[in-house]
Amino acid sequence: MPCTDSIENKLFPPVPNLNRLTAQEIKDLRKIIERVNVDSIKERYFLKLQYKVPYQNQRNNNQTQAVADRMCNVTEMSQCFEYSGKMNPDPTMQYADYLYKLWHDKKWNSPAEDKETRIKIAKELKVTTNIRSIPATKQAKIDTLNHYLKKGYGVMLSVYGKDRGHFIRVIAADNNKLTFDDPYGKPVDPAGRNTLKVVKDASGNPLKSKVDASRDSTNGYVNDGYHDQNGKSYLNSTTDKGNEETGSQGMNCEWTWGQCDDAIFKFFDAYKPE
Repeated sequence: MPCTDSIENKLFPPVPNLNRLTAQEIKDLRKIIERVNVDSIKERYFLKLQYKVPYQNQRNNNQTQAVADRMCNVTEMSQCFEYSGKMNPDPTMQYADYLYKLWHDKKWNSPAEDKETRIKIAKELKVTTNIRSIPATKQAKIDTLNHYLKKGYGVMLSVYGKDRGHFIRVIAADNNKLTFDDPYGKPVDPAGRNTLKVVKDASGNPLKSKVDASRDSTNGYVNDGYHDQNGKSYLNSTTDKGNEETGSQGMNCEWTWGQCDDAIFKFFDAYKPE
């Protein structure tokens, strides 16, 4: 069995913190973890490593804002690929922008709607793809997600709202909550995934929040899941770049399973290196 001191130091530091590792550090750690011959220890390391993936913010991808705000698919794929130890093939651009350019250059269908495109993109990065439906019961959800998380897969979960879908990267699933990275920001109201609710004051007037009106079919002020009832925004910044993603609010988000009743989980992609 390989020496695990370096793993312990990286994944279980003396002072608890939420620091993410670099993609290179994850790649190096995976090589050590793969050589651990005690399954329970290996699974523990893979689960902890899920918390260490560099966060990616879709809202600062190098595209027009309208396009970037709809790039949750390739943004979360890039996080799953980095968890798999696959480095960005072109470090001159953000990982999600590279994947966006790849599928456009190949003239493939959008990865948001076409699972075959996601499979093709992963294949280009030498990553295998398993696409699975989400079970109906809470315990089955937890067991299914953990089966892949502890085996070293990066898991991208499809969350469907009333009139649009979204992808998040699952970090952990226990009896109390689902922990995840959201590339768009911090979803403080999961019900906003299913219902666009106009935010009004006591007099019935729309609150003057900084909600992106283009996402509201009535062109008014809405609670899109990323604004509280006072109109405070929990959207990611559109300016921060790179792996640090300072100022991003979508890291280590949590939903209780009661909150998840308001979100519709359709399927998930599980990615692992070939």
